[in-house]
Amino acid sequence: MWEISALQKRVLERLAQEGLRISVLPPYENALCVCQGSCACLVGPAEAGGLCLLSAPSFLVGGHLSAKLARGGKEWFVWKEQEIEATPERRAELARFQQSIEKLMEL
Repeated sequence: MWEISALQKRVLERLAQEGLRISVLPPYENALCVCQGSCACLVGPAEAGGLCLLSAPSFLVGGHLSAKLARGGKEWFVWKEQEIEATPERRAELARFQQSIEKLMEL
């Protein structure tokens, strides 16, 4: 884990004030996991001193970041052998999360 700067602390506080949860997600101990509902992404230090996205926002499956796959004419959020269908509602939730996180981090 890195030492959090004053600017990074302000960004994290802004995220928390908006109801996002911040934690460490194994095996990504060198990043912070930002979650809202069933969506999450990894953030870390940016060159300019703030925070940047280290992973694309994703749906949590079994408490882990998932990959989105297309199979059998449908899309799925998958982590190892676990999967959930990428329904229109879940894709919309993920899109809202991505917009929110980008706005709050001023990307």
